[in-house]
Amino acid sequence: LDSFFTGGGVKCSEPIGKGAGSAEHAIRRMLWAVHVTDHIARLVLFRSCSERLTLAHLFASEWPVDLFARVVAAVVDVCNAKILYNEKEGAITTSVRPDGFGHYEQEVTPIYDDQAFWSSVGLLQFLYACNELPRERLLDGHGPRGPRIACQEFILEGINKCKPNVEWE
Repeated sequence: LDSFFTGGGVKCSEPIGKGAGSAEHAIRRMLWAVHVTDHIARLVLFRSCSERLTLAHLFASEWPVDLFARVVAAVVDVCNAKILYNEKEGAITTSVRPDGFGHYEQEVTPIYDDQAFWSSVGLLQFLYACNELPRERLLDGHGPRGPRIACQEFILEGINKCKPNVEWE
């Protein structure tokens, strides 16, 4: 998500230090990306049905496909990065919250209790629904049909870390 907003100009392979390429800076950017994704998810999901429908049609008809695909990839990356697995505790997620001083604090939560994680998954489902809408409204019924990007782009690979038998207990 950070590269989506910044154009990806910062490379984390630069020497370690306190500059834009440092590991510390990369961690701050990652936490910021998680926080922003969670915040956008809440903003979208807690709107009225008509507001979400209007936004969905804007995504479907006015956003360029490559930009839409980058947003989807960013949300998928954040969701995948949040999922961890603990052999005794089962699936856990990392959440972040701002400390009020421009920094973020990480919290580890069982996956079933992490409202921010499920909101981000809800945002991904919203984007999937947007992807299925017709790209243009045409009176004669001809024009682009079908999804804008492949449905495989929406798959959370991190969810494979979960083991149902541990989660059930």
